[in-house]
Amino acid sequence: MSRRKGVEGSVRRVPGGSGTWQARLPNRLDPHRRPVPGVFRTEGAAWRALRAAIVDMDRNAGLRPTGRPTGRVRRVKDVLADYIEARESSALAPIAIRTVRDYRGVLANHVCRPGADIGRVPAHLLTGRDIRAWMDQLAADGVRAGTIGNARRVLAAALAWEVREGRLGMNPATHVRIETSKARRAAMQSVDPVLLPSWAEFATLVETPEQEHDRLLLALLGWCGLRWSEAVSLHEQAVWRDRPLITIERVLVRRTQKEVEAGSRLDLPGLENLYWRQEPPKAGVTATVPLPRPLWRRLVALADQRLREPPLPMPAGRLLFRRPTYSPAHTHSIGVLDNTNFRRDVWIPAREAAGLTGDESLPALDPRRYPMKVKDLRAFAASVLLDSGSSLTEAALLLRHSDKKTTERHYARAMQERIHDRARREVQVDKGASIGERLDALWLAWVEAFPDVVPRLGIDWANVTELDARRRPG
Repeated sequence: MSRRKGVEGSVRRVPGGSGTWQARLPNRLDPHRRPVPGVFRTEGAAWRALRAAIVDMDRNAGLRPTGRPTGRVRRVKDVLADYIEARESSALAPIAIRTVRDYRGVLANHVCRPGADIGRVPAHLLTGRDIRAWMDQLAADGVRAGTIGNARRVLAAALAWEVREGRLGMNPATHVRIETSKARRAAMQSVDPVLLPSWAEFATLVETPEQEHDRLLLALLGWCGLRWSEAVSLHEQAVWRDRPLITIERVLVRRTQKEVEAGSRLDLPGLENLYWRQEPPKAGVTATVPLPRPLWRRLVALADQRLREPPLPMPAGRLLFRRPTYSPAHTHSIGVLDNTNFRRDVWIPAREAAGLTGDESLPALDPRRYPMKVKDLRAFAASVLLDSGSSLTEAALLLRHSDKKTTERHYARAMQERIHDRARREVQVDKGASIGERLDALWLAWVEAFPDVVPRLGIDWANVTELDARRRPG
């Protein structure tokens, strides 16, 4: 073992003839004299790493290792699994069910990926070089750069949690990043672009569905920019009665049978509350969203009708938009509108009627090359805000984007399409008016350009018509 006069700690060759070196902490920092994470090719590199570790631990006592270096070796996959469980069960800041699923997907598909399995590496031996090699291997396997970046962030968060728990001296992922390059920027720009329907195409989308509730839901998605999970989770109290606003405060998420059994330790398939959970909206942003006054009056009438009906099993309550059939004995039928059935029975026929099914003969970056998605209606909502004179900041607040760059992308697309849409281009709105007045003026221009929309939405009716026909069984 090599020691230097006046220098704490020591270095030694790694046993086994590997030709690498290992640095060991001094006794005052660790009575068990554990090695500094990683091995080094030269003795000088080991000494430099040792000095850096001593300086870091002197500055931050929380980095010093604690406990006895005995027991089962904690590998990276153990750290990540414990981190997910701790975040899921946290009383202060639990993560959402979908986030838990994403993290577990990272663990199974990327951290423990065959050929790029960093999960089997002992956490105390993990180095930044190991993480970089793992990321390079994922890229070689065809994993997209954005997916690799997400996996790296989850891994880094789990290792940081392990440091805070006192089981790891330092986080080796702290300085590991994905460098930018011209090739990577070009790859990021080649993703499927968002399709923005014209006013006429959106009118066709709204007019096509047979059921009035389905038409009203599509209009709400396009004019208010709600996410699907937010729209189908709206209840009667989300609609304001004295002004044209709705409150976005929750989403309903269904847990899988495996998740229910893991949480309850019992097999109770008949209890609805075990399967469904109420969570905050995406990014935790609760907000009030303005909407045109005629559309708001229609929602008020629908909310009044729901108040006269018995509530669905909790946490659903009196949903504005719900499944056309409901079976209390079946856990999938709590009443929440199912995206799969809605897409099959409502969205695809409406999309075909509007001619938004895609054309593979078009250029790669032309949005009309691809079939329109329900979430593309948020881009139409961005165009509504642009046409009403809203600023980029106001649009970001109303659409509740966590990243303003998303709003900028939608805005840029809306500005490009405006010159090709005569109905939009000819509308003049007083930009000095309030957002509500501007939306009302824009709605009036839209329904005047497409007069069949109003009777199809039933806005001139006194009451909401009940669902007369059932969709095909799922």
